[in-house]
Amino acid sequence: MAVSLLPQREGVYASFPTFVEHNGKIYIYYREGKSSVYQVHGLFGKVKRMLFDKSDFIKILRGEHTDAPWNIADVKVVFSEENELDAIVSKLEDNLYSICTRNFVAGKDNTCFVSFNSEPEFIERKPVRIKGLNLCAFYGKAFKSPYGYVFPAYGVLERDGLQRPVLLVTDTENWDILSILPTMVNGNRLNECSVAYHQGRWHIFIREDDPPYGIWHAESEDLINWSEPEKLFSKAHAPMAISFDGKLILGFRYLIDNHKKAVAYTYPFDESLIHIADVYYGNVFDGGYCDFMDIDGCLAMLYYWDSGSGFPEIKLKTLDEVIAVEIAA
Repeated sequence: MAVSLLPQREGVYASFPTFVEHNGKIYIYYREGKSSVYQVHGLFGKVKRMLFDKSDFIKILRGEHTDAPWNIADVKVVFSEENELDAIVSKLEDNLYSICTRNFVAGKDNTCFVSFNSEPEFIERKPVRIKGLNLCAFYGKAFKSPYGYVFPAYGVLERDGLQRPVLLVTDTENWDILSILPTMVNGNRLNECSVAYHQGRWHIFIREDDPPYGIWHAESEDLINWSEPEKLFSKAHAPMAISFDGKLILGFRYLIDNHKKAVAYTYPFDESLIHIADVYYGNVFDGGYCDFMDIDGCLAMLYYWDSGSGFPEIKLKTLDEVIAVEIAA
């Protein structure tokens, strides 16, 4: 069952939700802007935070809450430069959280920021700049590793001018490139990526950023040396991976046809099915980005979705009541 946490509102573009749990609270970060026909994802974006008591959130997730969810949430603006575009919150350790944000103004600014704190409330943030890398955006959840805290991202290496996936590493003060993934594999440009640990290996899922689009996969034992990426399937964007209950789950935006898209997920190592969680229409970018969280043994899926109006909303559901279709090449 899907629940609307933040309903559609005329002229409002809500998108890119991610969430974490801390001390009996559920923190949801998302980006909210003004819908516009002139720019994908709208204009004048702000990073916002919704806060729920965990007990209320579980009732909402199960469809048991009698009040409208948005009336019980504590909502505030966190960052508000000219056009905020991302809001990726991650739990790095029990008392360390991060959020990746970005101010994007076409042809003028594309500054990527990260903020750290002992709880998932953020005030200050610092721009991330790494010598030899023109950082385009963070993407996917950050995590702790033997090398430091790892942040999936993509950017352009100055040495060859090619956009590609990269893994960045930090001690919260100093940043470096941990590993560089290939791009232009068989002529296909690769960029957005998400990493998950499963059955003793690291797995990275990467977006192919050229038609017909698609999701690629590579694996590693050490986060540094990766296998050659191989394509899993076509017609997909926005990979987000999580290991849950002994299985690896991959969420993504599924491009069904020219008019119909879906919020979808698959178990890439266990079956050849795409599970359709929610269908939407209109602009391809008006939905499909998702995040997952294990809430007391129940896997919650958070995503944004549009009815075709151009005013997306934030939705929540458990992984049930879905349609499964065979993966096409």
